[in-house]
Amino acid sequence: MPDIPVATRPKEKLLRMNRFSLDSQQFSKRTANSCMLFQDDSRLLMLKTIPSLDAILAGEAQEPFSLSRFRKHLIHYHCSETLDFLLALNRYVRAYKDGRNIPEINAMWSNIIAKFVVADSLKEVNLSFEIREKLLIAEKPVSPEVLRDAIHLCQEMLQENSHATFIQDQLHVHF
Repeated sequence: MPDIPVATRPKEKLLRMNRFSLDSQQFSKRTANSCMLFQDDSRLLMLKTIPSLDAILAGEAQEPFSLSRFRKHLIHYHCSETLDFLLALNRYVRAYKDGRNIPEINAMWSNIIAKFVVADSLKEVNLSFEIREKLLIAEKPVSPEVLRDAIHLCQEMLQENSHATFIQDQLHVHF
């Protein structure tokens, strides 16, 4: 595509160019705090900030980039278990840090293990052997420090495999 200022490119060309020319790392770096401008039907449209994955997960992203839309996107592509696991871990960490009673925290942990970590579980998450074993043998109540690697892996998987396609799909549908 010739060097045309972004504001004069048709919407379809801009989206097509972004969809196939950026890998997830480039997409994240380029969109974290940037604006996108494009022209559609002789109207200049400006999309405010493209949200980072962290902003989406924190519930800070505005429509159409909300956490609920991100979850629906993942369900559509049959890969919502990583997000569900990450959100469950975050709820567990908050409960642990808030000092909830130990039986309640232990019940939360048992539910997480049964649902996401045990082999052939309903929503088994693709974890490395080391991380899976670390979670399975951890003493209750499990410290948030033990969860650091699992949380980081989930964030990395969502960043590399889902964030860019979600943003691009939302741009395509809503803009």
